[in-house]
Amino acid sequence: MSYPHRLLYYATGTGPGARMNVDSTDSRGPETLTIEQPVPGDAYVYAVHDFTNGNNPESLRLGRSQAQVFVYKGPTLMRSYRVPQNRQGNLWVVFRLTANGQLQDIDRVLQGNEEVESRMSNLDPLLLANGKPIDEVLARDEGPVDAKSLNQKGEASYRKGDFGSAGIYYREAIELDPGFAQAYSNLALSNRKNSRPDEAVVADRQAIALASGPSAPTIRASAYYDMGRIYEDAGQLVTALEHYRKAREQKANPVYDKAIERLQNR
Repeated sequence: MSYPHRLLYYATGTGPGARMNVDSTDSRGPETLTIEQPVPGDAYVYAVHDFTNGNNPESLRLGRSQAQVFVYKGPTLMRSYRVPQNRQGNLWVVFRLTANGQLQDIDRVLQGNEEVESRMSNLDPLLLANGKPIDEVLARDEGPVDAKSLNQKGEASYRKGDFGSAGIYYREAIELDPGFAQAYSNLALSNRKNSRPDEAVVADRQAIALASGPSAPTIRASAYYDMGRIYEDAGQLVTALEHYRKAREQKANPVYDKAIERLQNR
């Protein structure tokens, strides 16, 4: 929680007229922030920071967390919030309490990789006496991401040679759509490039099992070929040849023909 005199969070614990309590012994339980005595003329902004993914601005963990915030005045529940679903970001700015006691919804998930102190200081214009409009300070909500767009981001990262980021996007796409065969096939490719052959084979097999519709032969062929590459690199030439042939059975491709010919001539 940010207000003109202090940033109140896990590292500070208390501030003028306010305090923070964590309702557990391992710092993982619910947190309670209490304004015991509002400072006259002060506004307050409350936010939830995903500390674990503080350096990963496009993380989906916060947007998939089901996190909730409850606002009480004494024993009375005034308002409740649930984190906007499937948003990428690591800072959920929940509400502003104006100097005259008005509760204003913000409810936006923002992206950034600065320390929490810097992130919250960017919200200082919301604390000014003239109460700057929220839309002048914060980016608008871009809406939820979907599995297809995440897969496309992964493909863009893969083309740039950033196989680690590609794998993250593919996994997030699969998290949103567990039946997304193409994302599994792409994940297998990124795993192989990241020297994770066992994980690549698992993803390839999942892609084959899930493939359906007009694109199914292409997906299955790509997965079989990828496994063939893995087995060939491991010196398992008989198994590699078997998978290259399975790839060609799914879809004709000169690349598959050359792979088969190469192994047959060894």
